[in-house]
Amino acid sequence: VNYTIGASPVFIPYGQVTENIAVTINSDDDDDDTDDYIVVTLWTPTEATLVAPSVHTIVVTDTVPLPTVSFTTGSQSEAEDLSVMTVVAELDAPYPQDVVVPLGLGGTALQGEDYSLSNTQIVIPANGSSGSIDINVIDDALDEEDETVVLAMGTPQNAILGSPGTHIATIVDDETNTVAFTFESQSKTEDSDSMTITAQLTNLSSRDVTVPLNFSGTATQDVDYTTSSTQFVILAGSLSEDILIELVNDTIIEPDETIIVTMGTPQNAGIGSPSVHTALISDDDVLACPTLSTLGLYANSPKLSLTVFNTHPIAIPVVVTGITVNWSDSPPQQKLQSVNFGGVNIWSGNDNNPPSYLPSEGGWVPGTTAADRQLDPGNPATNRKDLVFFFSENLDLAFSNYFVTVHFDNGCPPVSTGGG
Repeated sequence: VNYTIGASPVFIPYGQVTENIAVTINSDDDDDDTDDYIVVTLWTPTEATLVAPSVHTIVVTDTVPLPTVSFTTGSQSEAEDLSVMTVVAELDAPYPQDVVVPLGLGGTALQGEDYSLSNTQIVIPANGSSGSIDINVIDDALDEEDETVVLAMGTPQNAILGSPGTHIATIVDDETNTVAFTFESQSKTEDSDSMTITAQLTNLSSRDVTVPLNFSGTATQDVDYTTSSTQFVILAGSLSEDILIELVNDTIIEPDETIIVTMGTPQNAGIGSPSVHTALISDDDVLACPTLSTLGLYANSPKLSLTVFNTHPIAIPVVVTGITVNWSDSPPQQKLQSVNFGGVNIWSGNDNNPPSYLPSEGGWVPGTTAADRQLDPGNPATNRKDLVFFFSENLDLAFSNYFVTVHFDNGCPPVSTGGG
């Protein structure tokens, strides 16, 4: 049933000192996990003397099929702040000896930075059903992609490799990250050369963060300012990034202007607050306005005169756009007949209805241009001009008052002189 053995007696031929006894073990399906014994005993020999050992014991160990080992699940996913993920390997049947499963490592997570392992193999003790190892997750403050730890079973000892033989443990990042301007606004004068605008993350990131920018406001790009970039790129491992706005310092007298920088949708981060930055450019140009001399009144003469000056060191060219003349209508026959500016007759008429605003009444003399009414501060010959008014009658200082107001095209307020 369990074995067969060679015939008895055993003959040791002349000239030999040994002879083998063949024992054949028969395999059966009895998995009772108990060992069997075959005891062979030598009896009284012929032509020899029996000595020890005269008994030989054969131990027949019962054969147990190797179990199959596999992971209980092919994957798991946990937040980074969980601390520990446990990976379990199990047998499909117990085995009387320890089952040792070596492990290979892979994945996007880095050992020692993102996690550590309690072991590099799983041991299932004899007659046990499962064993495990722990993945110790390192909770950092870095905003990053979800990462994986891949465990792959090698060739097991005392078991057959089953399925799944690979386990993917996903570490879900628990940091949220937003990007915002460090300041909501700033202000500089036009001659300050440049402005710096900074965007900052709430947490360090393992990925580049790109933030597109939109520029608006009353300032004109490439006229009033230029930019070093139209987007922020905050490199991985950096917390902030700057862009430079170069200011154009012109000589134009103008209102203060704004540059409104608005964040678009960031890549690899959310949008925080403030997401709009207003940069105010204060104009540094001083408006140097023309001045008037006192009014020259000539008794027993049909004219009055004054000088218009545009001689300030930072003055710009200016054109006279209008003149308001006030005079008494006594005697009633007194009429304004012409106006001369810098030797050029710029208005003529027959006006006896003061005040008279020129050129609204009759306009400028045909053929004259704005150049005839311009004061150029860079030219000593034309940075001042005499303004002369001619009346139909001689002026009588005792009975008349005269006032003159001059209007300009560069934003300067009208200036006046006169009285008598």
